[in-house]
Amino acid sequence: MDELTQRLIVHYKPLIVGFILLTFLADFLMGLFLFRWKKSGFTPFGEFLSIPFSWWELLAVSLFLFSGILLGVAAGLSIFSILLVVLLVRFHGYNLSDYLGVSLYDPLKIAVVSFWICLSAYLPLQMLAGLSETIGRALHLPVPRQPAVDLFLHASKPIDIVIILSLILIAAPIGEELLFRGFLYQFLRYHFTKRKAIVISGLIFALLHLHWITFLPLFFFGMILAVVYEFSGSLVLSMAVHFWFNGFTACLLLLAKYG
Repeated sequence: MDELTQRLIVHYKPLIVGFILLTFLADFLMGLFLFRWKKSGFTPFGEFLSIPFSWWELLAVSLFLFSGILLGVAAGLSIFSILLVVLLVRFHGYNLSDYLGVSLYDPLKIAVVSFWICLSAYLPLQMLAGLSETIGRALHLPVPRQPAVDLFLHASKPIDIVIILSLILIAAPIGEELLFRGFLYQFLRYHFTKRKAIVISGLIFALLHLHWITFLPLFFFGMILAVVYEFSGSLVLSMAVHFWFNGFTACLLLLAKYG
C-alpha cells in the first residue's frame, strides 16, 4: 500500500466505505444484467460502423503513434496519429457522426450507462493494480508511479493543474478511444475474429501505457472498452466510460493532494 492510498484511507474512510458499498451495488446489478443478457444470447444493442482499414493504414498510424511516444507528445499519444485516424475515416467516405455513433443513444443514457459500467469495474481493477504493486514490492522490483500521476502531484501552478486535468479527463478519453477502439479495434475486428480483436486490442492498449504495475488492470480495462464498443456500436459510449474511469482517479488524486 503506497503513501497516497494510506493517506486517503486515514482521512476519508467514510467516503471510501461508501464508494465500496456503491460499487458492490453496481456489481450486483451488473451481474443480474449480464445473466439476463446471456439468456438472450448477448444480442448487440447497436452496430458500429465497420471500416475496412488496411495494413498500410495500420503502418501509417503506428509510425505517427510511436513517433509521439518517442517524443513524449501528450503523454505518449501523438496528436498527429489521432488526426490521421480522422482523415482516414473521411477518406473511406464516412462522416464522423456515424463513425462515433452519436445518434445511437441520447446523452443522458450515455452518461448513466457509462457511469454504471465504470463504477462496476473501477474497484476490481484498482485491486488488481494493488496486487501487482504488492507482488512487485515483495520481489524488490521498482514500483514507480505513472508519469501523469507524478506530474500532477508535483504540479504547483493552477494553470499546470488545469492542463494536466484536461489531458486526463478530455484528451486521453477522446484520443485513446479514437486510436485503440476507433482504429485499432476496427482494424483487428475486420481482419480477425471478435474474440481475438478484443484480446489483442486490450493487450496493445496496456503495453503502450509503458507502466508494468498497471499492465493487468489496463489490459482488462482495454478489453472492457472494446466490448462496450462492440455491443453498443457507439465510440462515444466507450469515451464516456474512459472519462469516468479517469475522473474517479482524478478525484482521488485531488483528495490526496489537497485533502
